[in-house]
Amino acid sequence: PVPDGITLRELALDIHAETARVKRDRLYLQTLLALGVVGMLWRFLSRERRERFHSKSYAILAGLTMLNVTVLWPGAGTRAPPLRYLRGVSTGPLAPLVLAISTVGNSLIAGVSYRTTAFDRTTVGRLISNLLFCLETLPP
Repeated sequence: PVPDGITLRELALDIHAETARVKRDRLYLQTLLALGVVGMLWRFLSRERRERFHSKSYAILAGLTMLNVTVLWPGAGTRAPPLRYLRGVSTGPLAPLVLAISTVGNSLIAGVSYRTTAFDRTTVGRLISNLLFCLETLPP
């Protein structure tokens, strides 16, 4: 949970510090190991067990992936990055909904991928509307 009274800048700095620690200590490698173990066990679980498998320990609903295209573009061998960039992302049993954020120059492009077995179009539409409302009403 976000503490009451925290500014957006303070929150961003806290998230940056935590992300830097994960990258520095390569803690993301633990996730790869866990996914490998789950992958081996997954085929032995019934559909009902799969639906509840992670709900206690990993009660997540969605994932977020970010990509700064502008930083990567010089390696593509052209002068300027594209004005628009659309990126596809995959979902999985751990995150049946994924929000893909890409930045190109001063533009931000957001896309959503979701599993139709976990969400219907109406629910995803409501989630997106609520997210946009929260972004539009952020204090400066």
